[in-house]
Amino acid sequence: MSQKPRIALVSANFGLIDEPRQIPESSQIRTHYYFDSQMPSAESVSGWDLLVPCDYPRRDWSPRLRSRYFKHQIHRLKEVRDFEYLVWADTSLKFVSLDFISETVELLRTNPVNRRMAIVPHPERKTIEEEYEFITAEIAKGNEYLALRYAEERMSEQMAELLATGSRSTFKLFCGTFWILENSSLYHQFLNDWWDQNLKWGMMDQLSFSPMLEKHQIVPEHLELCLWQNQFFSYVPHQNVLPESPTRI
Repeated sequence: MSQKPRIALVSANFGLIDEPRQIPESSQIRTHYYFDSQMPSAESVSGWDLLVPCDYPRRDWSPRLRSRYFKHQIHRLKEVRDFEYLVWADTSLKFVSLDFISETVELLRTNPVNRRMAIVPHPERKTIEEEYEFITAEIAKGNEYLALRYAEERMSEQMAELLATGSRSTFKLFCGTFWILENSSLYHQFLNDWWDQNLKWGMMDQLSFSPMLEKHQIVPEHLELCLWQNQFFSYVPHQNVLPESPTRI
């Protein structure tokens, strides 16, 4: 029986929220760039193995929700569903090396099934409750970026539901910007429940990330990297701050 191909990295740029970025080539990782607008220039996306124009999911969804599908339902994408490990990277990340991904996968493969995931701790806040309080306070102070993204979300109701099922101390805050996981049924169930939280409550997916991990008894490895800048990638703020405009994320 032939083995699954090893590692697929997925990124999705819907609504032109980010400038297309080059990516280092890797013999161990196949990289996939999904988009919903005109084809990026070959130079701007140099290094990507597969460019995938998409006319799905539903057109009556906002661009943000349409692009979020590729993150939370990564295991359903036909281009990557046969890979052994799946990697998500927001298009806000600019990579200088992908070597650490294949090295991390080698470590994860030796772990118990419920530890075959790697995530990045949030660099500034520790728990989802701290994140919720930060966002609500910033919106109250008039933060336009956060207000446009989250003021209409049902975060208070979501937090009440999440905290009724777990403890404030165990619901740690992680970055949804980058993660690695095994392409197996346990993680499919986690991703499906994480996606359902988006559909039920709203787009602030960091709030439900660790509660859904706890629900499925997943204990991820922590990548001790600073999200904003490290030896492998840097974070570039989104160029577009009007997420719910019909043509923007």
